[in-house]
Amino acid sequence: MASNPTTNLTRTAWSWVARVDRVVIPFLRRVAVPILRVSLGVVFVWFGLLKIFEVSPVSELVARTVYWVDPDVIVPVLGAFEVTVGVLLLLGRALRLTLFLFLLQMLGTFLTFIVLPDVTFRFRFTNTYRNIKIPVGGEQVAVPLNNVGAFSSSKDPTLNLVESYTVEIIRPGKPAVKGTNASTGATTFIKPHDNIGTKSIADYAGYSGKYITRLDFAGCASQSKVFVGQRREGFSVNLGEVFDLIHTNPVGDTHGEQNTLAKKNVTSIALEVPIACLTAGNPIIGAWTTASTPNGSGWKQVSRLSAPLVNEVVIGLPDKDRFNASNPRDDGQFARYVTNPTLPALIEVLFPGVKAPTVFPRTDLVAAFLTGVDGLNQPANVRPAEMMRLNTSIAAKTASMQKSLGVLAGDTAGFPNGRRPGDDVVDIELRVAMGVLLTDAQAPSRTLPYTDGAAVSAVEFRNTFPYLNTPLPGATD
Repeated sequence: MASNPTTNLTRTAWSWVARVDRVVIPFLRRVAVPILRVSLGVVFVWFGLLKIFEVSPVSELVARTVYWVDPDVIVPVLGAFEVTVGVLLLLGRALRLTLFLFLLQMLGTFLTFIVLPDVTFRFRFTNTYRNIKIPVGGEQVAVPLNNVGAFSSSKDPTLNLVESYTVEIIRPGKPAVKGTNASTGATTFIKPHDNIGTKSIADYAGYSGKYITRLDFAGCASQSKVFVGQRREGFSVNLGEVFDLIHTNPVGDTHGEQNTLAKKNVTSIALEVPIACLTAGNPIIGAWTTASTPNGSGWKQVSRLSAPLVNEVVIGLPDKDRFNASNPRDDGQFARYVTNPTLPALIEVLFPGVKAPTVFPRTDLVAAFLTGVDGLNQPANVRPAEMMRLNTSIAAKTASMQKSLGVLAGDTAGFPNGRRPGDDVVDIELRVAMGVLLTDAQAPSRTLPYTDGAAVSAVEFRNTFPYLNTPLPGATD
């Protein structure tokens, strides 16, 4: 019978494979583990050295994850730790200790998925100086001003300073991705110059309106909006008298005092994001903002804010900086300021006819400031943390239908379920602090109409993004 050439070729090939296996497999058994150990050692030494010499691409991620330690300390220390693990792997010494240190480092790596927020929007700013020069006595000399003539666009040659920014979306375990202009695809956005005055900028509303931008974020099906620039201050507070030992009648006319900030401007960072981009099966979200400054190879958080006035009138003086540098998940360290608040006691001392609540711990304040209100904006399995909590399933109301006292007035779309420009946050927080959510026995003065006297109304603001009004000019004709 004739043999099949294909079959013979296959048998020959497998025979060669078997011969190679008999030689290679014993060799790999001897050297595979050492090669893997040395390879890991090289990787650890390399990445550790990058951190020590402040050129690591993950330094900022490390700083954001281990936020409670100064980046100038944690980044090089982690680098030295990784170099130590790498050297031990290369030498093949103390392998049990090395394995323990390796596993410890791996556990630290997964902190990113536990500590960081579900989504972060990060803004970074750049100033570009055009260095306009004019001839003076035969010399070209740079001018000291931001503009040398009227302008209506960032492209006008009379503008000496152009401010721009990027905004990134960051999700745990994924690289930061820059938002893109939905029309042009650009990743850099312009901040309009502040409202210097009508001689420099004749139509500030029209000029600044050019820089309200629609943008696309990776992972968000619908478009967002962004604006960074000067706006008229929207917060209402009788600032001077409140901080002068409440130098006003705290149960007087809600419209009886001036809003100290009424004629002020503020730099606003406004971002409007589709609900679906923020929720993942749960309509309740918690949000806060932070500000950070460059610090060596990373960034140092210097400010934190969600509900207004928490750091000003709730957190004790020794812990204000600590609070500003902290992450909400660690707010247990500040719990006593909420469960045993000092503001009601101070009000009672300053106004003897008023009685502070007598029940402790103040679980009503824990709900208002730390967990959200049960049945309104408290998520399941909540961990107490000071955030701006919002139940996105509750429909927003038009300005004419909003009530400035928010939830206290039956308007569940208002503060502390999120915060709108027209919510009278000062009056709301005063009344909650004095026990409006408690019983008469627990808070004898709970029904008094506590106020700073500086009223605010939703109809005072724009109905369209970015909602805060056009800023006041520095000078007029």
